[in-house]
Amino acid sequence: MASVPQQGESKMLNFVYLNCHHSFWFHLFAVKLKAHGVRVLGTGVIPFDYLPPQLKAGLDDYQVVSGLEDYDSAFKAVTYFKEKYGNIDYIEAFTIDEVMIMQGKLRDDFNVTTGPSAADISNKIKKSTTKKIWADARIKVSPGTVPANIEEAVNFCKEHGYPFISKPDFGSGSVGVVKVNNEEELRAHFQAGYLLEKFIVGRIETFDGLVNKSGDVVFSSSMHYGSGGIRELMAGESVNTFYYSDVEVKPDMKEIGTKAVKALGLKCQFFHCEFYRTQNNDLLPIEMNLRPNGGMNVSFWGWQNNRSLYEDFAKIVADKPLDPYPEKAFVYAGYSGRLNQLKYKHTIDEVKEKMGTNLKFHFPMPPNLDPNLLKVFGNHAFSYIAPDLDTLLQFDSTIRETVA
Repeated sequence: MASVPQQGESKMLNFVYLNCHHSFWFHLFAVKLKAHGVRVLGTGVIPFDYLPPQLKAGLDDYQVVSGLEDYDSAFKAVTYFKEKYGNIDYIEAFTIDEVMIMQGKLRDDFNVTTGPSAADISNKIKKSTTKKIWADARIKVSPGTVPANIEEAVNFCKEHGYPFISKPDFGSGSVGVVKVNNEEELRAHFQAGYLLEKFIVGRIETFDGLVNKSGDVVFSSSMHYGSGGIRELMAGESVNTFYYSDVEVKPDMKEIGTKAVKALGLKCQFFHCEFYRTQNNDLLPIEMNLRPNGGMNVSFWGWQNNRSLYEDFAKIVADKPLDPYPEKAFVYAGYSGRLNQLKYKHTIDEVKEKMGTNLKFHFPMPPNLDPNLLKVFGNHAFSYIAPDLDTLLQFDSTIRETVA
């Protein structure tokens, strides 16, 4: 654990990393921040002695909290850090939206201005609010509203024509998302506080990346889903998950995605913005996540570009310069998931033999993982790289091809 700075010593930046054990791969944020001279102060529900060794090595101090979303416990932990090390400079979680609201409230209470406040976060992750912000910035959006009552919902759907998507206005992902095809289904599924959005025929693509303290996009990438969209997976309309990170961001996505990020005023943070690409090739933003992509996507970017995004974030925090990224990544990166209830043509050993060093990782997902996430990611995860798209698709087929 770190010592308190003595008189005459320069003050280290104090970075509070909330729920630092939440994602297996994100221990590298702590490791890289510490390597660049930042004091990393972690919180979590797991006792320190039981943390992974790599994470423990990246922490300067640690406090156990009662729950991932327990504000009072987190407040006590941050108070302890402040009393021991001085004013807090950063409070980050890199995690789910409910915890992000908590981190914003902690920033408010400890006068931390290096990240968005609770109100700012709430506005930027409410789909209806971001839709208005983007429309005001002259970014084309799909028709949508949060109706006050069922009569307002019925009138809105009549005006714009079925089908619609009903989904929670707050929060990311596809939990609670329902396709509504007619008034009968609308009345059956109507929920107050839900966003009604015109159903778009198209595919989901993403604009993901990192912005610096000036709000400039210093890195961007784009992800494509190969098994329909996330909603189809959640609804059981598509089995197995497959997605990949492209070697370059299409020019129209880079232009509109950068504009969407700028409109929200993001600074010194990762972002994950989802878009529909329609049959007319229009790009319509769906939602913005004020965090890195889930799973192994930050590692994807490192494999693709031969550098660490964890380290680049640490450099931004520590005010160190970044080398520019190439316009095009060196390789594709892909993810494929298997489901326990399906029988696959190739054994895992055969997959390993066929893919060789292109297979970066494979592992069974924790059985106690949220069932909704298991629908999206599968029960067994495979992450890999490929020199071209054809090879990437062949790898996915090797992993996911089933037999009767």
